[in-house]
Amino acid sequence: MKGINTKVQLAKKRAGGFQNIENFINMIYFIAGDLDFGYPLKTLYPEKSIKLLHKAVGDEISAVHQYMYFHFHCDDQGFDLPAGLFKRTAIEEMLHVERPAERILFLRAKLI
Repeated sequence: MKGINTKVQLAKKRAGGFQNIENFINMIYFIAGDLDFGYPLKTLYPEKSIKLLHKAVGDEISAVHQYMYFHFHCDDQGFDLPAGLFKRTAIEEMLHVERPAERILFLRAKLI
């Protein structure tokens, strides 16, 4: 039962853009059912999309690095307010990494 609850929570997280409960329920069925629709990845040649997604992940990780760099420098110098802002922004950027990374995995590619 705990495994299904985890999948429902994942569907809830992904359902942020759904306009109605019916679409949310469909997402739960889709995730919990572990359905394989035989997506024809071999015929679509997603290499270009994967390359762009890897670039997006790299850009986001670079942004995280920059914000954390400034967070540590401000924190070391006693500037608590900007240090906190840089840290919060870095955490937001970390969440931005998740979406393109999930898409890369969906396309059955490897994260590099």
